[in-house]
Amino acid sequence: MCEISNNVDELIKLGFAPLLKTYRFRKSGRTFYRQVDEIWQVLNVQSSQSNFGLIEKFTINLGIYHPIIAQLAGKSFSTGYPKEYECTIRKRIGHLMQSQGDYWWEIDPSTNLEVLAKQVNSTVEEFGLPWLETHCDLRVIANTLSEQPSIMSAAAALALGDKLMAQQRLARMIIERPMAANTARSWANKQGLET
Repeated sequence: MCEISNNVDELIKLGFAPLLKTYRFRKSGRTFYRQVDEIWQVLNVQSSQSNFGLIEKFTINLGIYHPIIAQLAGKSFSTGYPKEYECTIRKRIGHLMQSQGDYWWEIDPSTNLEVLAKQVNSTVEEFGLPWLETHCDLRVIANTLSEQPSIMSAAAALALGDKLMAQQRLARMIIERPMAANTARSWANKQGLET
């Protein structure tokens, strides 16, 4: 059995890394990347900040980085791979599972890491990879972002060539997030949009 502090890394090594390698993902630390045309698919294994003692928890974060939307929103990453938190859209895998809530796997001294690795791999194949594939489509990304009153949402509409939708999304942002109204108006002016 590994030391607790190394269990997540051992789990990745046992199952996660080999699985994602078959899907042509590249690994950097605890994050995996795959480029599909200009879009980046990102899958990140996150340990809980409250890990201590004999129990370690972790979850999986998913992200799609669409460079056109990010550039329009002023959120381009600089070098290497996009970080999960830099992604255009993000999702925790638990919200895709049947529980549809935040889900953290738990490792304790009695955990069989090989069995857990198989369970995690199965979850990634059933829920994570299909979500990443579906969200490689610009229309799907724009639709997913439609619920967010944000510049990223307006940028997605603009990337589709729909200025009216972008303006509507900005108007909603100004109403629902009045503290961000000046930011929304400034961005709209740069894009030649009315607010």
